[in-house]
Amino acid sequence: MKKSHHNHNFHHFFLALGVLLLVVLFSYAVLTPELRKNIKSTGLATGSYEILSDGPTSPVEVGKEVSFLLTLSPATASSSLEVDLPKNAHDIQVYAVNAGGSKKEIEKFTAVSLADKTVVTLEKFPKQQIEIEYKLAGPTKKEQVLMMENVKNIFLSSEYPYKSVGSKTNINLPKEEVRVKRLKTGEIVPDISITREENNIAKEVSWIVPEIGAEEYSVTLASSTESGGGETSLLPGWQVQARDGCIGSQSWVSSPESLSGNPSVMYTPAKDQADCTLLLPPFEGNKEGVIGISFYLKANFTNPETYLEFSATASENCGFNFNGNSILQTQGDCTVSMDSAENGWKKITLTRLYVASPQVMVEFSLSPPFSGDTFEEPGTILFDNFKADLPS
Repeated sequence: MKKSHHNHNFHHFFLALGVLLLVVLFSYAVLTPELRKNIKSTGLATGSYEILSDGPTSPVEVGKEVSFLLTLSPATASSSLEVDLPKNAHDIQVYAVNAGGSKKEIEKFTAVSLADKTVVTLEKFPKQQIEIEYKLAGPTKKEQVLMMENVKNIFLSSEYPYKSVGSKTNINLPKEEVRVKRLKTGEIVPDISITREENNIAKEVSWIVPEIGAEEYSVTLASSTESGGGETSLLPGWQVQARDGCIGSQSWVSSPESLSGNPSVMYTPAKDQADCTLLLPPFEGNKEGVIGISFYLKANFTNPETYLEFSATASENCGFNFNGNSILQTQGDCTVSMDSAENGWKKITLTRLYVASPQVMVEFSLSPPFSGDTFEEPGTILFDNFKADLPS
């Protein structure tokens, strides 16, 4: 019997298809592992590429957006190519680079944000080097002043594992006394730079963070030469306002009784003959915004009319009168509340203290208790765990 013409054609078709499949399989097998790793299927065609470089285009600084440049080399010309960028990549631009180095923008592409990455899909491009520019949010910073310890803690974090990151903070210390400590290890950062100073007083210190995931640093805010205003038993950096009869009265002293476990500050009216006001350690703001204050108190005065005044000075002034049980009166635009804490302590929270610029000095003071014209009422009041959360 004579073979049909159709059967003969089918035989050649399947033979050609088999050869084509062998060529495709062989081509995939000889791809480098790097190329195979980056092969992306689009449903239209398969594109593969080799990453030549990918990284920031300038030094990374805390609080600043970071520009990246990804350079890749497609293995072949293709109908479509998918490239994975980090999560939340934005301001994406794509360029084709010819052999002479000139660039032409590729406008036809899509970018889709997924839960763990951003997928860029390029369509119908030649086999030539591709550059993708994109941006990521930079490392973030939160600063908190711990006034009982007179230090500022700087919390640095980032979703992207940046390396060699520039960080800085405001201070107000003699240059030779500036120290930056890495809290995770307790080590002192060896290489720091004073990037702003006035009359030999350091106003800003900067340093390089080797790698950021979540890091915490601290800087001391008080000079070792500060005497505490004559009150040698006060905490470092805390001072009593110098008035006649006040210095050396020991009306404000540190106390082992506390809520935090660190020494607190205690006021004893019987030792105050001259209205001794307590000045807390001052510090500079880090940026424009609002500061939040919190502290704890514990009083055992028996006269219900006894009250104290807390004053905060920044770009706007804020103050309030209080006793051991409630907030009595507020001044300024800030908001103040008092809540019960454990073991008879009360927590005071102050919000909306406005700072107009990073160089504004923030200062706090506590008056002695007032009860008529006397300062000699029996009893004491304790203050603990003063904290200031700076704008972030």
